[in-house]
Amino acid sequence: HLAVTDASIQFLEQDRRYFYTTPKSYLELIALYKSLLAEKRDDLKKQRERLENGVAKISQASAQVADLQINLKQEQIIVDEKKAATDALIVSIGQEKKVVDEAVEASRGDEEACSAMQVEVERFQEECVQDLKAAEPIIAEAEAALNSLDKKSLGELKSFGSPAAEVVQVASACIVLTAPNGKIPKDLSWNAGKKMMNNV
Repeated sequence: HLAVTDASIQFLEQDRRYFYTTPKSYLELIALYKSLLAEKRDDLKKQRERLENGVAKISQASAQVADLQINLKQEQIIVDEKKAATDALIVSIGQEKKVVDEAVEASRGDEEACSAMQVEVERFQEECVQDLKAAEPIIAEAEAALNSLDKKSLGELKSFGSPAAEVVQVASACIVLTAPNGKIPKDLSWNAGKKMMNNV
């Protein structure tokens, strides 16, 4: 209010005009100040809310990125295993191709035999690739089926008195696969299969 009075004196000196400060004008000044203060507070509140929302989204995105990195590491392990299997297959094929090349060099005169052998190797290579592609989903299904087995399922299976031939064959195959030292037992009957399941 005192600053307005000083400004009024300066205005009078410069322009020779009077400017009076009344209680009404002072109250209007206070009302204007309160209005501007409320407006600024509202702006600051909106900015704070926007900042808080931004921080929350950044935190959420960071958590999602961390989960994606974990999943990526797990998938990288699977990819490395498949790559190692593929590399081993390529080495095996390379060795077989080397044998073929040596045979071709040793029997250069027999072009037809060499060509037939080359075709056979390529066919075998294609079969290996196809077998590998076909085996991957089967292995995945087998792992999923294996993970679904529990004690209750084995108990239900052991309760069968005379199961279908396919069930007996699967039990016999499990006996062979789990035989100690790779020695195939003589008894591959259903009773032997139930004994094997008791030891699982």
